[in-house]
Amino acid sequence: MTSDTHPQDNIEPAREVDRYEASSLTFSPGARAIIEDLSGGSGKLHVEVVGAKQCHYILFHYPKSLSDKFALEDNAPVLVRSMCRNHHLCAFRTTVIKNLKAPVRLLILRYPEQFDALNMRRYDRIESVVRVEIFFQGNDYKGVIVNLSRGGCRIIVRSEPGVELPTLNKDNEVFLIFTLPGHDEELTVAGQCREVNLSGERLSVGIAFMFLPDKMAQIIDDFVLDLKSWLRL
Repeated sequence: MTSDTHPQDNIEPAREVDRYEASSLTFSPGARAIIEDLSGGSGKLHVEVVGAKQCHYILFHYPKSLSDKFALEDNAPVLVRSMCRNHHLCAFRTTVIKNLKAPVRLLILRYPEQFDALNMRRYDRIESVVRVEIFFQGNDYKGVIVNLSRGGCRIIVRSEPGVELPTLNKDNEVFLIFTLPGHDEELTVAGQCREVNLSGERLSVGIAFMFLPDKMAQIIDDFVLDLKSWLRL
């Protein structure tokens, strides 16, 4: 374990927004997206991709409970945010072709000409405050996840009366259990310590996730997307 201090544990590198031609934009059925009504009528709505015809249109499905709220008119301007296949946050402006409510609820949008992508690092990461249990060598410790991506997280553990800090070192393997706000499912994730820094009674650990199932990765992606959208990042 090292004793170096890291005052910039939660400081993100400069974020660059890159613009691409829409011909490189792909949509996978089942992918989640957030659509913001730029005319101010419907607010932000969570939808699911049904399909798309490149350079022509994109189809989204939305829940029955949103049928009344989803009052988008033809040609209404919208902003769409979604996780791209490269796990960057993609965004583009477009307009509504048709909002169908029967026989199925489908929102048809015009395919954009261009889209923006937040290029930050290999995996999109967000600052967070999520309680976590860390299991290591038969003992469990309580900490807080201070930033998170599908690739890993950073955890802060502080010493408590009668509880020693875990003696973690680089390459040690741990198990983490946590629940993300807005999601009921408890996540149990294996991870490997990539960076361990001790400063007084504060332990900072950078952890890379190991063997993360697709379902858990999607839950983390959804959480990051929701939080970035709410923060307007």
